[in-house]
Amino acid sequence: MIILGRFFKSRYFVWAVLGAPLVVMSVNYADGRLFYGEVVHLSGDLSIKLLILTMAVTPLSLMFPGWSLSKWLIKNRRYFGVSSFGYALFHTVIYANKVSALPDILTEALLPEYLPGWFAFIVLAALALTSNDYSLLRLKGLWKKIHRLVYVAAFFSFLHFIIVAFNRGPALIHLAVLVVFEIYRVWKLNSHKRPS
Repeated sequence: MIILGRFFKSRYFVWAVLGAPLVVMSVNYADGRLFYGEVVHLSGDLSIKLLILTMAVTPLSLMFPGWSLSKWLIKNRRYFGVSSFGYALFHTVIYANKVSALPDILTEALLPEYLPGWFAFIVLAALALTSNDYSLLRLKGLWKKIHRLVYVAAFFSFLHFIIVAFNRGPALIHLAVLVVFEIYRVWKLNSHKRPS
């Protein structure tokens, strides 16, 4: 029981939870239970949700200081961000495999509905590659500047999501949730800076 309890509190449990949907989608897509469009939608949706969660960690910790869940979110924020890129990568690989021809992929990449997605993917890749202690130590002050690009990634992710969506309602709801969190974060941090 002690070992099991430690596992549930460990990063390995977080990795297992974050990776489980990827395994399920891959298996179901391989055996035909999920179609291409479903896998592309689900992987993109998960990437967006995890990006929102990553960016919501600070606002939530400001809303509920000292809350054990806030501490857990802060501790695991890096894994949420990397997982957001992981699902964006899966999303991109499934798409590229479907199109298959590199010239077609490059041509489509310049289309208005795909170009924002590629911009978001590149930025998320840069963030994921530097989401480790080694990069934090080597880049020092530059690391924080690089990771502020998460707002750029979010902007292009949502632009891509809204343009390609058959039903823009869910995309706009996701965006509204993130905007509310960010407004609260800015308001709370600015209120702390004001002299009493």
